[in-house]
Amino acid sequence: MTDRFRTILCFVASCLFLAGCGGGGASGGGSETNLVSATHVDATSGNDLSGTGSSALPYKSITHALSRSASGSVLVVHPGIYDASSGEVFPIVLPPGTSLSGAVLDITSGIGAVIRGAGSFTSPSVPGNQAVAVVTGSGTEISLIVIESPSGTAVWDESAAGQSTLSNSVIRNSQTGVVVAGGSSSKLNKLTVIGNISSGVEVLGTASPILSQNLITGNGVGMSIQQDANPRFNVQGSPGNNTLNANSACDLQHLGNADVNAVGTNWDDDVFNFAIINVCTGGANIVVVQGLGSVDFQFIPSQVAPLFPGSTHVSITSPTFGQLIFSGQPSLSWITVSPRLSALAIWDRPPEIGAEGIVNKGDIKWMWHSGLETGIPGFVQFSDGVQPINGSILQTGPPIPLVAGRSYYLAAWEWDPSGTAITVSTNVSYFRVSN
Repeated sequence: MTDRFRTILCFVASCLFLAGCGGGGASGGGSETNLVSATHVDATSGNDLSGTGSSALPYKSITHALSRSASGSVLVVHPGIYDASSGEVFPIVLPPGTSLSGAVLDITSGIGAVIRGAGSFTSPSVPGNQAVAVVTGSGTEISLIVIESPSGTAVWDESAAGQSTLSNSVIRNSQTGVVVAGGSSSKLNKLTVIGNISSGVEVLGTASPILSQNLITGNGVGMSIQQDANPRFNVQGSPGNNTLNANSACDLQHLGNADVNAVGTNWDDDVFNFAIINVCTGGANIVVVQGLGSVDFQFIPSQVAPLFPGSTHVSITSPTFGQLIFSGQPSLSWITVSPRLSALAIWDRPPEIGAEGIVNKGDIKWMWHSGLETGIPGFVQFSDGVQPINGSILQTGPPIPLVAGRSYYLAAWEWDPSGTAITVSTNVSYFRVSN
């Protein structure tokens, strides 16, 4: 175990699962499941031959308990190791509506149910056989469980017919932590996905899982998005507060075609300093866009407030607010109210306005202005502008196409006829550039 991985594990043990530290559902003192009216499984004291599934006479294996339970049953899994030696047959396939919950999970003390193994699974939508520990079904729930698959995928979810839920659990020490495939819209909530060699979470097909308060750290790739998948990092318009950090290759790898909104995610770097390049092989890469889609990972500005307080608000008309464009050289337009001195700029992080005007001139990547002439341009081409050099709008070079796969911020403003006061400005708009 590397020092870096050991540090991450210590963080999980000391913080994530302690009350008040945030992000965890299983506390340091142990979270427990309601034990009433459930089928009990205990790898240590249970027996598949003489057990009845009661709390007094539990079954030994989850596999046997499922064979004796109807769909929609609740299985309570007591602390212990659930692997082939304890009678498990992999993959463990959960029937529709089944709930699989640990009796207690206390990571700090090392107390909890650990499912470990892999078996051949044939996916309805992904070619080839997959080595998987647990397969979820329509409307299934997993909570307070540790799942490991050293030779395969810990959890495979393809529950398109009904939303499944995976929560308050630890997915670790696998080749891949969680695969969400097909058209699944499952919920991933308060998970710790850590130490998975290839990737922590893979989202395939047209899947659109809802992620909230998950910690995805210490994996190869944190999350990989493929095909037309579109994971939702926001819950009903509010930030999901997921954390993707310290993954060795990259935190988020987008190989697909969707326009993904990851605003509200916590990263281990300033979101405006991300290196977005077409590799995901380690180093400082946080978000990597390699498909046709785009990732909005920064923030969404207000559509109401003008750039310069007190000025008359007018609107950007192109690109539209939040638009995904397919060229690094956009056409730009805004509504003007009368002949004026005008300016328009594109930043790679939101503009900051101080007493002397624009504070972060160094973040301007493209700029156009009407000079000393007045007029109602309303529309300019990217090639009409210039790129400031070292933040100086007096030293400029030819415009350089914008980098694909990230967000940019746009605003225009106008002076009064004397050129002494800014009286008109747009709100800060934003747009995304696709690959």
